Amino acid sequence: MASTRTPVSQISRYSNGSTHSPAFTLSRADTISSCSSDTPTVPPAVYHTRQQIQEDQLAEFFGASRKSRALAAASPSYSSDKDFQLPAYESNAEPMTLARFMFIYGFIFPPFWIMGIVIRFSELRPTEEWEVGKSEDEKVRLLEEMRKTEVKWANRCIYALLTLITIIVVIVMAVVVTKRRS
Repeated sequence: MASTRTPVSQISRYSNGSTHSPAFTLSRADTISSCSSDTPTVPPAVYHTRQQIQEDQLAEFFGASRKSRALAAASPSYSSDKDFQLPAYESNAEPMTLARFMFIYGFIFPPFWIMGIVIRFSELRPTEEWEVGKSEDEKVRLLEEMRKTEVKWANRCIYALLTLITIIVVIVMAVVVTKRRS
């Protein structure tokens, strides 16, 4: 197929009156051949800035349920293969626990952090009606998952309370030192 490119010497005036040539021209053959590729293309790698990764780590610490961008890859290209199976997506959201609420609401009323710390040292006991339709193995697995989540949020309550106490001590010491100097 012959190329239909126009040489620069044959370019006439465009409708706006300029005589410059376009930055590039494509022939019909170039356009068709670039769109009809039979080989599947590999998706490009995804790059994230250091700030985006730090924001993800901070969001993960405070309980965000999304996955880290650092481990993400570009979306796979669509395939026309009939045997191609999409991955099964499951919810990996952690259960809502009392310790999580104590941590979050502790920023408004810090004594909630103390109650969250108490949860860390208490035993998690389900009621009789808890998860009636589940088998014993599922109940044990769910109970272990909930306890793991409770401990994680209770530990965060400890860290938040210790941080608050440290800030208060530093402020009090700074005030006392400045009062003595005056």
